[in-house]
Amino acid sequence: MPRKRNSRKKKKRQVKTNRIQVMPEYYKLVWAYVHEEFSSELLENSVTKPTAFRRDILLKVMDEFNSSDTTRKHQILDSILTSIEFEFERTLSEHSVFYWLHIYRRIAPHLARELGNNTDEQTVVAVRNYLEQAIYKYGRLSENHDYSLSSDVEFEDILGGLLESRIKKTLNKKQADYYKSLIQESKQWVLTSFDESSIFDIYYLEGIAYQYWYILAKMRAIGKGIDAQIDKQGYINENRTTEQEFLIKSFDYRNLENSPSFGMTTNVGTFVKSDLGSIENIILCALINSGRRKLSDLGIKAELSDYSPNFIPFFINIDLFYKSHKYLEKKFKKKFGFGILELCQFVSALSYSGLSSVPDELFNIKGSKNKAWLALYSNFQRGYKLYNLSPQELKLKINSCFSLLNNSGIFIESDLENQIDDILDFVTLEESTQSNMGIWSNGPKPILIKSNDHYILDYSSIYYLFKNLFFGLKSYDSKNTKGFEFENQLGELARNNGFDVILESSEIKTKYQKREVDVGIRMDNKLYLFECKCFERPLNFDKGEPRTINYRIEELEKKLEQADTLREFVLDNRKGNNFDFSWATEVHSFVVSSYTEWVWSESEQLWAKDRELPRILSVYEVIELLKSEKSAA
Repeated sequence: MPRKRNSRKKKKRQVKTNRIQVMPEYYKLVWAYVHEEFSSELLENSVTKPTAFRRDILLKVMDEFNSSDTTRKHQILDSILTSIEFEFERTLSEHSVFYWLHIYRRIAPHLARELGNNTDEQTVVAVRNYLEQAIYKYGRLSENHDYSLSSDVEFEDILGGLLESRIKKTLNKKQADYYKSLIQESKQWVLTSFDESSIFDIYYLEGIAYQYWYILAKMRAIGKGIDAQIDKQGYINENRTTEQEFLIKSFDYRNLENSPSFGMTTNVGTFVKSDLGSIENIILCALINSGRRKLSDLGIKAELSDYSPNFIPFFINIDLFYKSHKYLEKKFKKKFGFGILELCQFVSALSYSGLSSVPDELFNIKGSKNKAWLALYSNFQRGYKLYNLSPQELKLKINSCFSLLNNSGIFIESDLENQIDDILDFVTLEESTQSNMGIWSNGPKPILIKSNDHYILDYSSIYYLFKNLFFGLKSYDSKNTKGFEFENQLGELARNNGFDVILESSEIKTKYQKREVDVGIRMDNKLYLFECKCFERPLNFDKGEPRTINYRIEELEKKLEQADTLREFVLDNRKGNNFDFSWATEVHSFVVSSYTEWVWSESEQLWAKDRELPRILSVYEVIELLKSEKSAA
């Protein structure tokens, strides 16, 4: 246990601040030392040991796997995920959730290339999400022996004495004394039970999380019909045909292009465009900065604009999110005991409450916004904040921030005051709910983590909470309201991008026939018909469950046939009772999904432009298609 600081100890004389130009954050000297002096140990823990762990467990099932059919292979790999989770538990249960999070959020989002062929941005995000979900599931919440306020412990106990050791080697006595006083008087949260192996462990765990991702990636491939074999080195080799190679690469590329900055698709399939709108009426989230973007890349022109934070802000517009999901309100409130609007406003107030004085700066900006935005990015560097508050004090803080936001006149009237207790329970992780955490499913995502007398506010969980919010709702949309909402969203996006939307949820008639058109867009003498398919994608799609993938293919095939027959109807009937398309020399039809969909074949029916573009598009791809057609005209 760290020794408590002696309050009667005389304070050392402070050196004038102008003697030292820049003081690194308390952990940086130690992190730099470990990375410089133990590079071989770090490589062993981040790559060699995790790879050996995966090899050993795969070799045990190699013979059975290689002689099994697709269904059984998928089941075998599913059991491997369980083995990896046992390894997470073995290591993570040794320390508190805050301990692991504190270390991991101070390591740049990056993967060693030696881990495998795929360490791109998307993989970095997935791996970090798996590890952090494991931290929440298996880290300790009832102990705080491994961290403390810097003002409450002797300086030599911070980072297990490594910080003091590094200071003595890098600073002169006056600088060291001043640095010590800064850290202790700042009352910041610091780690105590710590040594070099703590860094080794987090890299090992990240390497294990990569193996978790690797197994899931192979499960998804098998679910798509690709044969695979385990070799004697413990690798799963996919036997892809030329067609499968093309389809997988296309799907991966399209997924990468369709970033969250364009919009969010929730688990029920409802799409919400990304629109900042009023600065007061948003929910602040944090997304992993896996692309290592600098503040200058994000439009911030101020001091430290070349700085690259580990997280960058993302915004969910409350009005748009609530409007898009209002059709779920009755079922949602019955299941959870509170409303969608109240949850949005609660999380908005909670997310702002972590920024201290920043809300006032954001709401009352006069002149340049750079100072306020820079403060916002600074707060998001770690993606979390620790509150030393009781539940009652936390509710008071949230209510105070809610009142500030509500008084702005932007918030819609709600019943948040009477629902705040139920919402707080819903978004908070406690020991009793840790076992409910799913690693591969990334849910349920906690926003608040109760650890002893503290709360950890995790900004990086907010996006995923809202993305997966509606799992468990049944028979929630008998009138297909979300289908019409999706059509309206697509039409509005197209108009906002300058395109001529001539049909939207429309019925076109001839004397003997009629057809529904979800969205129709005219571009010179070309008519583009878009059939919208808005349906939820089950969690096990991301696990490559063959039945789920096959069902989705069947549904999309039906929708594509509908798009084909609609095009034929228009070509056969250039004029009707309520339409005249005689101007159209070309008519094209596509299916639009709120997700980036897996395209399962190179069949001509599924592709346009000589396989450059699938005929089942995401919203992002629709807009990009129209832009490219416009520029080519």
